[in-house]
Amino acid sequence: MSDSSLSKTANLSIILVVATATLIFFKDLLKPLAVALIIWYIIRALQNFIGSIKVKGRASPRWLSGTLSVVFIYLILQVTINLIVQNLTQILSNYKTYQDTFEIFFQNASNFIGIADLEERLMGSLEGINLQAYLNGVLTSLTSILSNLIIVLIYLVFLLLEEVSFKQKIKTF
Repeated sequence: MSDSSLSKTANLSIILVVATATLIFFKDLLKPLAVALIIWYIIRALQNFIGSIKVKGRASPRWLSGTLSVVFIYLILQVTINLIVQNLTQILSNYKTYQDTFEIFFQNASNFIGIADLEERLMGSLEGINLQAYLNGVLTSLTSILSNLIIVLIYLVFLLLEEVSFKQKIKTF
């Protein structure tokens, strides 16, 4: 193996190690950036699609197609969030029904298996679960999701604002 080939291999190895370490170290910032890039790309594709629709032989202005794209994405996200909240609300409001069904299931299962106190045994083992720790974990997860959503929105606004002058900045660089 020649010196230049060895040098190229060493340089490539160093670049790969540094890139991997950077990705691992900055993963908390890069994940929201990746999500923002995906949303930006979808907005861009919608903008191009809406811009290609001609009304009376004229294409819609770029600002109008961009605004409609952002509104469309916002509405899709809003509908999705509303569906999730509505389903969780229905689950919580029907909790008593689920509990009654669960008790009937345990009665039928204990009759089928032949263990008379199956429900009491399972409920006794479930009492050891720390509900407060579970709820703290859920609250921490929701806080993390909200903070990531805010970071994604900041990145997305930056991408949308810089999209106009990006080509000019690259030319001057």
